[in-house]
Amino acid sequence: MATDRPPVGANASLLLRLLLFAACLPSAQAGNLCVTTRDPAGQSLPGVSVTIAKRTDEAASLPFAPTQTRTDAAGQACFFQIPDGSYSVELALHGFLTATYQPIRVDVLRPASLAVGMLFGQVIELDISRIARITGVIRFRDEPAAEARICVYEGDSRHPANCSRPDRFGQFGLLVEPGAYVLEVTRQDKVYLRKSVNIPSAGTFLDLIPPLLPEER
Repeated sequence: MATDRPPVGANASLLLRLLLFAACLPSAQAGNLCVTTRDPAGQSLPGVSVTIAKRTDEAASLPFAPTQTRTDAAGQACFFQIPDGSYSVELALHGFLTATYQPIRVDVLRPASLAVGMLFGQVIELDISRIARITGVIRFRDEPAAEARICVYEGDSRHPANCSRPDRFGQFGLLVEPGAYVLEVTRQDKVYLRKSVNIPSAGTFLDLIPPLLPEER
């Protein structure tokens, strides 16, 4: 008795179509994240250490070991096929302030990206529960003072506790522990501002430096 069976070629064709369709689908619960770094002048910054880690509040639900790489010549580092969820991204390079950005959301349906302008600063160790951030925007003769240098000194010491340079927009930020400091702003090796400041606690301090630098002292 004859049975109706599809030709062997038809089965192979159907299987091939299914395989091609599956190959076009994104991997379940996985996405991509690309990080781009630039220096204060807006130029690509290669060699930056980029570490991604699953946020603590999500790590238990879907474990993910911290992963590290470095930016390439174009200042870019990408992570592919990582579980979707919220991540922290730490950027570190000698001579620049180490910074952590979170939460960075990685979605299976949409690639995630992070573009960062890194600030100059010394490598320092701080108690994270007592960090204060001095930040703001400074200008000189109505132009961003990108070539300025901002330092804080403890007491009469001539060795700065930390220093930073503004980016091309005049934005700056530096980290210190609470305490009494002398804050100094120089530009082209000339002192434009020197004042005593008190950082009473952790937090962000915005108004310690006037937005428009005075003329040379």
